[in-house]
Amino acid sequence: MVVGMVLGPELLNVVPFPLALTLVGEVGLLLLVLEAGLEVDLAMLKQIGGKGLVVAAVGSALPLGIGTALAFWVARIDIIEAFAVGASLAPTSMAIALNILKVGKQLHTPCGQLIIAAAVIDDVVALILLSMVKALQNDPLSPTDFVIPIASSAAFTLAIGGFAVVGMPRLMKIPVVKKHSESETFVNIAFFTLVRIANVPLLDNEPLLMSVFHRLLFQFLLAIGLMNATFYGKSSFLLGAFLAGLCFCTVGKIQALWHSQVKRIETWMLRIFFSCSVAFKVPVKDLWTLEVVGFAALLLVALLGKVVTGVFGPSPPQVLFPKPTVFFTIGCAMSAWGEFAFVVANTSLDLGIMKSDTFASVVLAVVASAVISPWALSLTLLIAQKERDRIHHEVNMSVRRTGTEHKYLEVDICCVNRWGLVDGLIDKVSLFSLSSPFSI
Repeated sequence: MVVGMVLGPELLNVVPFPLALTLVGEVGLLLLVLEAGLEVDLAMLKQIGGKGLVVAAVGSALPLGIGTALAFWVARIDIIEAFAVGASLAPTSMAIALNILKVGKQLHTPCGQLIIAAAVIDDVVALILLSMVKALQNDPLSPTDFVIPIASSAAFTLAIGGFAVVGMPRLMKIPVVKKHSESETFVNIAFFTLVRIANVPLLDNEPLLMSVFHRLLFQFLLAIGLMNATFYGKSSFLLGAFLAGLCFCTVGKIQALWHSQVKRIETWMLRIFFSCSVAFKVPVKDLWTLEVVGFAALLLVALLGKVVTGVFGPSPPQVLFPKPTVFFTIGCAMSAWGEFAFVVANTSLDLGIMKSDTFASVVLAVVASAVISPWALSLTLLIAQKERDRIHHEVNMSVRRTGTEHKYLEVDICCVNRWGLVDGLIDKVSLFSLSSPFSI
């Protein structure tokens, strides 16, 4: 991103065909959103239950409100641009939290799974906010300009999401479908459907023996794809890409084929997105002015709206608040702004809703959060690990002093998945006064 800012049109202006590179970056963004839908774990979302919805809703609404209020009341920005600023501060970067939780070996704990579930739902909220930001370009504004994008996004999410959750698994259980679902032809059809909806080239050569029927099917799906439907439905076309991926999230072989065929080209295009599509628009010459840096520092206050989501961390029913380490693990993981923050800010700038100096402040704030949040999360996980080591040491010392024998139980639970299963297990374990560092 720094390279793009230095070499781009705003500073040295030595990059040829910047518009072409910007368009390539937009394709990378499209692939990222499509993959986000494809990677959704519906079983995990069901286990987490309503708490994931609450964390995502609070973690989006509070930064949106705080960011809008700071921009409007403190920075004296007009309300439309202030809302665009707040919307840019609402999304959470799942990639940052995912990597730190993996390193800290906390990804498969109830706390880690709650964070990932909330981040997935947060992506959907960000796409709905993006459609609302696009409605701000209408002049004059009317209440329907906000109602229609929200209603349209909700309708598409419920309809297509409902099919992904209920319809697709049942469809896969039909004998005829189940018989052919493991075949290469089925996987190719589903995979190429995703690729044609995204309208991107393949890394490897497309099979030469694809039938005419398949090609007609692809063109038909391209013509009536969800991206076009959501766009003309006054929602965000990116929501259509997300829902297209969501429809196939229960088909494991599609995910494997996506990673083998598209992941590398997606990674390359995402680098172009950050280094060109975003970086080319940052006013580098004005980036370090007192006004830009001061406003960016002010926007970091909105991180508090993310941190407070830690109060919804897993805890026994008789305990009002979770442990401090659990609180800060969730709060710090949710406080990283990332890809979708850049998307909302970039779209607002393109539509003329956000000024260039405001965009520069938002970019600085997002980059700062991408540094602060991983550091704070890593520190929290380190403190939690030291606390577990201390308890383990005290237990061993008490055994030596008193000769008391401590029992450690490892229980594998096999049961039917249901809504809110994780909280139910925590409640049951707490009835026996047991410490339960279990994984999912």
